[in-house]
Amino acid sequence: MRTKKIVLMAAVLWALVSPALTAGGSRETPGAKPVQLTFWAGSAYYNSEEAKRPQSEWAITKIVKRFEERNPGITVDVTPVELNSE
Repeated sequence: MRTKKIVLMAAVLWALVSPALTAGGSRETPGAKPVQLTFWAGSAYYNSEEAKRPQSEWAITKIVKRFEERNPGITVDVTPVELNSE
């Protein structure tokens, strides 16, 4: 009985682990389609002083640029939105 339990546990463990071993992680595959994301940046992501400068100088825009450099094939469009508290 104990042997059957061990074999069953090993089979369940293998069923859980094997997809992770063969998935290959998040590596970019040849022929992968580019991804375009839109980030709606409310005033929580830029302050009134930043709003006076060009959007390319905002901190959130610089963070998005670093993200794009580290994740080839993904581009993010930062779209500022006005949030009214009415």
